[in-house]
Amino acid sequence: MAKILITGGSGLIGRALSAKLLINGHQVVWLSRTPGKWKGIDIFKWDPKKSFIDTDSLSDITHVINLAGTSIAAKRWTRSFKSEILESRINAAELLLDEIVKSGIKVEKFIGISAVGIYGINNSKLVLNEEAPVGDDFLAQTCLKWEKVYQKYMAAGIPTSILRVGVVLDKNGGIFPQLQKSGKFGLGIYFENGQSLSWIHVDDLCEMFLFLLNDKTNSIFNATAENVTYAELTNNLLAGKGGLQVKINVPKFLIKILLGEKSNLLLQGPKIDNRKIKNYGFKFKYESLYAAINQLLNN
Repeated sequence: MAKILITGGSGLIGRALSAKLLINGHQVVWLSRTPGKWKGIDIFKWDPKKSFIDTDSLSDITHVINLAGTSIAAKRWTRSFKSEILESRINAAELLLDEIVKSGIKVEKFIGISAVGIYGINNSKLVLNEEAPVGDDFLAQTCLKWEKVYQKYMAAGIPTSILRVGVVLDKNGGIFPQLQKSGKFGLGIYFENGQSLSWIHVDDLCEMFLFLLNDKTNSIFNATAENVTYAELTNNLLAGKGGLQVKINVPKFLIKILLGEKSNLLLQGPKIDNRKIKNYGFKFKYESLYAAINQLLNN
């Protein structure tokens, strides 16, 4: 049994992952700005902004999973919020490494998340693998700086895996409940340029973490299932509900007016290659959009 420290445990991925780890017999503790307990999990206080961490959280830790970072979708991308997005990721990852090194504990595996946004604004037909160039936009450069901190874990001799995560489909949060609300009224949302969306079912993402827990190599993987358009996502959602369907095509200029620079999340998605993780031995349970949507709607 492993004892696993998770940062960002209270988020969408963290709660689902923690539940799965507990079912598999592992012990889980969290680092959070608000200490306490959640379903039997001890939550220790930390504040990366102030470089504070309760060192009791590191007691007997064997594995570390870093999910910490301000949600990029939480607000409009003002200059100050972009700084918060970047600093929340860099400060958390660096503080955690500093404390691990100072404590002298032997971490058997570190897994940190990044995002497929590292490949940048990209509407080409190319399908990008882990060797593709890094983009030059804000989100891409944020991911690059984030991953450079993870490289320090590798340099410290800690076996490290980086998961470049796509859009996570989960009935409890993220994009899916929002689309589901419009789907209740038979409304399908489209974007005029047919932007690509690389997604992964939350269960598969959690299984990917478990799959890598005992791997001792340093690695980077794209954590996505397949590439679809928003139209295909909406069609699958509406097909699962049946009834009258009304398709709404949202023009690109309107999205840009409403969201500003953040509109790139909806309008400029790259196509992602997931063959590396599959060749490594990982098997997806929900690699087709139909199977994923069906499970989310019916369970």
